[in-house]
Amino acid sequence: MKKLIFALLLMAVSASAYCVSVTEKEGGCAVTGANYTAAVDNEGNLTSLVSGGFDFARTAGKIKGKVTVKDNSATVKTDMGSLIYTFGERKIEVRCLDQDFIFTVKAPVVRTPDMRYAPMPIPVDNFRKAAFLGGDACLICDGFIFHRTGLLANDDLIPLCVNHCTLTLREMTASERYELDRYIKTAAERYSELNVYTPQNYTVFQRKTKLNGAVKLIGSVHPDYDALKVRIAGKSLKGNIDRTINVPFDKFTGAFNEVADTPAGGWYSVTFTAYKDGVAVKSLNLAHVGVGEVFIGAGQSNSGNSAQYQIIQESGMVASFDGTYWRLANDPQLGIHDPNRKNGSFWPAFGDAMYKKYGVPIGVASTGHGGSSIAQWLPGAKAINDRGPMFDYTVNRMKQLGVGGFRAVLWHQGESNRGCDVDDAYNKMCRIIYSSYEAAGWRFPWFVAKVSYSPNQPNDEKIRSVHQRLWDNGVALEGPDTDVLVGCMRDFGGSGIHLSPQGLEEHGKMWCECVGKYLDKIL
Repeated sequence: MKKLIFALLLMAVSASAYCVSVTEKEGGCAVTGANYTAAVDNEGNLTSLVSGGFDFARTAGKIKGKVTVKDNSATVKTDMGSLIYTFGERKIEVRCLDQDFIFTVKAPVVRTPDMRYAPMPIPVDNFRKAAFLGGDACLICDGFIFHRTGLLANDDLIPLCVNHCTLTLREMTASERYELDRYIKTAAERYSELNVYTPQNYTVFQRKTKLNGAVKLIGSVHPDYDALKVRIAGKSLKGNIDRTINVPFDKFTGAFNEVADTPAGGWYSVTFTAYKDGVAVKSLNLAHVGVGEVFIGAGQSNSGNSAQYQIIQESGMVASFDGTYWRLANDPQLGIHDPNRKNGSFWPAFGDAMYKKYGVPIGVASTGHGGSSIAQWLPGAKAINDRGPMFDYTVNRMKQLGVGGFRAVLWHQGESNRGCDVDDAYNKMCRIIYSSYEAAGWRFPWFVAKVSYSPNQPNDEKIRSVHQRLWDNGVALEGPDTDVLVGCMRDFGGSGIHLSPQGLEEHGKMWCECVGKYLDKIL
């Protein structure tokens, strides 16, 4: 009798441990969890994932295989490898053995890692984690690469996992419900308009070669329209251009995502025109779109808005990007990690000097934080304000620009690390730089300035030797030595560490000279 009671208790514990039912069926298996149902086919595809009355998943792939169910897991073996699904009460884990796990997720609204809500489709590239809102549920996808920068037809986003990922389902929070309702409420307006998400006015696209690049055309039109044409006109390095291209769009959603090969140059006038029955019914013109050079800035105060006075770009050919919007790059620069800094920066002068040298529009994205140390920039460091950790904040800007979407990172930092342990600071800088490649999903140049200035200690050899070692070992390219900016170049009415307008002009030119040495070799 005791053995029978023990066996019954063991069965009850086992059942409660799983709290999920996994059943083999023809062509795959069916799953029922506490707050979801799912289906996996013999090809390893997650063909359905329903929670809160919404189906988040759709099938993808054409690989023959077989599903085997045991307890709360399902193993799919194919010619490409194996996938192991482990189904929990509210979570699904997927492990990949040789075979990648790809599925198509569909939802009205996505929340990106930088905590911005946006309607689908949305430009996404290399995010490891995102939350999708649909029905009454939130699907959190962790461990993926959401690949293909830009909009996809049918409002789809394709996550790719090559190792281990998790799918977690829960009820929406009140704020998530608000965001979903807000976007659904205006969906009809978005549906009927000619919407252009990319480019914006003053967008600069990173050129691929000296003379060639591309303009991304992303948005949506009413699906009942017959055609969408885009005219790109203006002065390029090859001479004047004036071309009109037909842009295909999805006949169900109206979404379009096209890349138009375009010579380096600008500003270009980019005009979108939608047609119905051969008649132009909607039109939108963007007067300032460029294909040129784009740079991300990071570091401490002299990398951002901390100078004595604001300055402006004078060429009219320099734009800044704050992660959402593009605009002329007049100070203060938008988008830095430290929102309290609203004075001057070297970026307008740098952009003007670069435009004068290369004749193409210049884009900048400044993300620095005043007074920050190397340790505070490390991946995994604690956040010091509501904008999150500095490393993550800058990496998000990299992802927003996308793979190949900028030329280099310009790093200006050192004043907070005077008197440092040289080996420790060097190793931490290496970790920041190499981790940024992994997080962003591609490799790009880092330029590091030599900087240590303080009125009481103009040259600190310890941190300067860290910068020199980064150059000598090929970890970073050589930036300017801004410790030479003394006297009238400094703000002696303030801290003495920051720069005067004259100092900013010289600072910008020095960066242009260093970057130019590199560009002249590769272009």
